[in-house]
Amino acid sequence: MFYVLVSLSFIIVALGQPVYSSFFSLLTSILGLALFWGSTLDIGARRRFWLAECFMAGVQLIQLYWFIAHPYLYIYALWILLSFAIGLAFAVVTLQVTKQNLKSYVRLLGIASIATLFEWGRLFILSGFSWNPIGIAASANSFSLQAASLFGIYGLSFWVYITNLLLVRAFLYR
Repeated sequence: MFYVLVSLSFIIVALGQPVYSSFFSLLTSILGLALFWGSTLDIGARRRFWLAECFMAGVQLIQLYWFIAHPYLYIYALWILLSFAIGLAFAVVTLQVTKQNLKSYVRLLGIASIATLFEWGRLFILSGFSWNPIGIAASANSFSLQAASLFGIYGLSFWVYITNLLLVRAFLYR
């Protein structure tokens, strides 16, 4: 069941952009990451870290496929490096999603905030790479798109993270 949930989560999140499917975008906003986090709660920290790294790097390789339309070969190295760098930030966030941290709403807010700060930090740390925050998944819905006018794309990212974390908490402590 573990492999089925992780694979299903990967498909949902990888196709969870409005350009691919508004249905998968909605699923990503609500439960795409929750499936992954919920299915990896019982495995060791080192394995969770590397699984999360490869999971998000794979998602980024699919979502950033347009990078390789560039005519020069160096772009492949940049595409892979950038995908794994984004995966690294997700892996660090995934290490914080534990049964202990899911008990506290304050810690859930902290995890969602850190994840959003990692995305915002790409503007400055990765030389202005602001593309592909997880909040883009929420922009397929006109209601959540209105929230972007108030809170920006990083507000949508925070909303996606906190929604998925609350769903994991709801299933764990129902």
